[in-house]
Amino acid sequence: MSHRRIPFGHPQSIGRIERFHRTLREEEISLHRYSNPEEARQRIRTAIQRYSTERYHQGIGDIKPIDRHKGREHEIIARREKLFGSIKRNGRKPKVLTSV
Repeated sequence: MSHRRIPFGHPQSIGRIERFHRTLREEEISLHRYSNPEEARQRIRTAIQRYSTERYHQGIGDIKPIDRHKGREHEIIARREKLFGSIKRNGRKPKVLTSV
């Protein structure tokens, strides 16, 4: 991973990393007491992996970052439109958003 500076005049870029840090703190760091630095590194590494591969992100259309990175974003959105479009036509609302 390489260090990048945010572009001048794009403060929203820093907002994304700040939101990531907040989520990491809320979903991992604040919930555990680590017995040693290696345990902390391992658990945080696992949390970051989960954040990128298993967690749905509202800011990118409720998809996982890994799906967006691999170019599956449009396929997922199309499947959701098909599913929720048929529900809307039937006059029903979905009870639970299922993973696609």
